[in-house]
Order: sequence, then structure tokens, then C-alpha cells
Amino acid sequence: MGNLTKVILALTAVTAAQLPPGATVAQQRGPDTYLAGATRGEAATVERWLAETRQILTSDRFHENLRAIQSAHPRIWLSQWERYRTPAQLSQILRLQDPQRAGAWWVPTSLALVGAHGRDTSWDSGYSSDGNLDAANGWTGYEEDGRSAGAMRIGRVHYDRYANGNQVERSCAVNTLAHEISHTLSHTPRQYLEYFIDTGGSGPERPGEPYASYLIGSLAQCTYLQNHGRIQASQIGACVTLFGVDRFNSNSCNDFPDGTPVIRALAPRQPQVPRQTR
Repeated sequence: MGNLTKVILALTAVTAAQLPPGATVAQQRGPDTYLAGATRGEAATVERWLAETRQILTSDRFHENLRAIQSAHPRIWLSQWERYRTPAQLSQILRLQDPQRAGAWWVPTSLALVGAHGRDTSWDSGYSSDGNLDAANGWTGYEEDGRSAGAMRIGRVHYDRYANGNQVERSCAVNTLAHEISHTLSHTPRQYLEYFIDTGGSGPERPGEPYASYLIGSLAQCTYLQNHGRIQASQIGACVTLFGVDRFNSNSCNDFPDGTPVIRALAPRQPQVPRQTR
């Protein structure tokens, strides 16, 4: 990152970290992630990616889909402090309507692309096939300014999925960005203290239970696919399971060449007949 970029990031972090004078948390528009680090050729695509992901996260359809998975996922892990909430409660949280946390807010967060370009996603433990860790990952945390502003870094593998991929690959890019955006929601006024945490050794009590951040990413992805006619409303639950609720199943992103129905992957597998032995 160049010195000029660092200066711009520092200035925007200081000025954007506060809500407008007289505004209340309830008047916030929604996730407040803005582009701060990309080439001139990348900027317009990143802005579209941000706008589409934000529109999905604030849409009625996303929240309807969240409530619709109640039976499959009756409780969702937020963090070691918040513990579990229901899908309906998570919907309230994302809309800043949690009665237990009246001061929650979306922290203004700068986004920068990192790493090299490439769409080869034969990953192993988070690495792209060429070993470029930065390009394959995402990270979100707070700027060093007293936890009042955030910083997000997303690898260019995810950018290239959105810019050059088919609809399913683009949906995977939406998943990644929505997941990272979920980490910009703070439960404490004027400080950046993450609502949703998926690292640090603490997690759900039962294997396979959803982390809020991963569920939000996959639900945004599946809502994108629904918006583009690739799945039906009745398939949201199976779609979320396919792409992951306790991690991101990124290896599935390349399984759908143009024209391949996503529904085929969501069909239940036929039981295998045990091989007879003598």
C-alpha cells in the first residue's frame, strides 16, 4: 500500500467513523463499506459488487429466506459473548432492531483488494493453487484509531470471480463479501466490537451448527442465485447447506459451468447398495 493510499485511508477513517450530527443508529442506511484500495480498472466492478451485496443484505427477500430456515437451523452462533440467537433474532440484529443491543451500528469500513489475479480455486486450507494466500482470502478488523473504523482486505481471486465468472462463481464472490461485511456490525455504540466472531477457539456446541457470519454469506449467495433464477425459494435451505453454514465450501464454486443447473447438486443422493462380500 502506497503512502498516499495510507493517508486517504486515515482521513476517511477519521471523518467517516461518526454518524451525521443528530442522526440516530436507527437512521443508518445499512452496511457502510466503501472502496478505498483498487486500481482504476477495478474500481467500477468493485462498486457494483459492493452495491449488489449490500442490496441483497438489506432486501426483504434475504430476511424472508433467513426466517424460512428456522426449522433447519433453530439456533445460530454469534460469538462467545452473544452465544446463540434464532434466525428471527438474527434478522432483527442485521436491521439494527435488537432490543438487547440498542446501540448496535454498522462501522464505516474501507475495502482494499490484495494479492494477484486468478480464478483457479483448487484451494488447500485457504490457499489458491498458486500458493497466493492474500489473493485467496479475506480479512476484516479495526483500524488502529481506537476501534471506531474498520478495514477490510479481500483477495483478487474473489474479485475475479465476480468480474469474470459465471453466475455461480459470482454468487461465491457475493458470499465472501457478505461474510466480511457481517464482521463490520458492532454491538457497542461508537466502538468497533464485532457482533459475529468465527475465530478464537470458541464456537457452536454441536458440530455443523451455523456461525452467523458464514450463514449470512451463504444466505446472501443463495438469495443472489434466487434473484437470477438459478434456484427456487423452496431450495434456499439446501443451497445454504451446499455452500456452508459453519465454513465456506468454496470448492463447490467451480462445479457449475454455464448452463449447469444448481438444482442438480441439491438433489438428495441415492443410497448406495452395499457391496456383497463372500
